[in-house]
Amino acid sequence: MNILPKSEWTKANIREQFVNAQMLLEEARQGNDREFIKHWKELISQIEQKMTPEQFSLEMDDFSQCSPDLYQKQYERVKQYEVTS
Repeated sequence: MNILPKSEWTKANIREQFVNAQMLLEEARQGNDREFIKHWKELISQIEQKMTPEQFSLEMDDFSQCSPDLYQKQYERVKQYEVTS
């Protein structure tokens, strides 16, 4: 799990940074490391600010109760955004 420097965050890799930071936050919580918990929470907040609402939704919303088409449409919109410059 690697978190890139902020200068390297792009719309194409920001969701990966978000997921990696969440995993590192969970590790810090399991280790009860308050300093790292605070650090990862702050970094996740900064990453969230760089994400579009659609990107954030794709990572955080539970699509299990929705039609597969809804998830697929959301995914396609996000991927289209991420590959355009």
